[in-house]
Amino acid sequence: MKHFVILAASCCLLLPSGSSAQQTVAPDAWRAVSARSAGDVLKIKLKNSKTIMATLKTASDTGLVLELKDKELALEKNEINSVSVLTKKSAGKAALVGMVVGGGVGAGAGAGLGAAHSNNCFCTHGQGVAIGAGVLGGAGAAAGGLVGLVAGHASRKETLLYQAKTIE
Repeated sequence: MKHFVILAASCCLLLPSGSSAQQTVAPDAWRAVSARSAGDVLKIKLKNSKTIMATLKTASDTGLVLELKDKELALEKNEINSVSVLTKKSAGKAALVGMVVGGGVGAGAGAGLGAAHSNNCFCTHGQGVAIGAGVLGGAGAAAGGLVGLVAGHASRKETLLYQAKTIE
């Protein structure tokens, strides 16, 4: 049981975190911004330290036209510090990770409970372990999958497209 707890804790440490590392950007990265399609959700950090999340209407070599709360907003390239595109993460992957972790934890707990209480039951020690692992493993997998699915739908992946050059 001690080894199982260590294994479960190790699996949790390997799960992807909510924060995403920003990627390095090519020197002429504005092309990546101007090539985006209308409807993409962008996160724009302005040079005045404000951050805007809006939907792209059009992009050109000189700036962006965005839709923000049913209003149109035009930004010049020289006003923009960075541009990131926000995409939805795969909820399926998060659900699968949740199922595996939840199933493993549930199976371990069920096996432990089955072993402890199999003498008070109609079954042998081995059968009690198997039944406990199966029942709680299945319940843990279902619960973990549901939590992973909800968490996967709620998160977005942020990919940096453009970072203005800083003059020092």
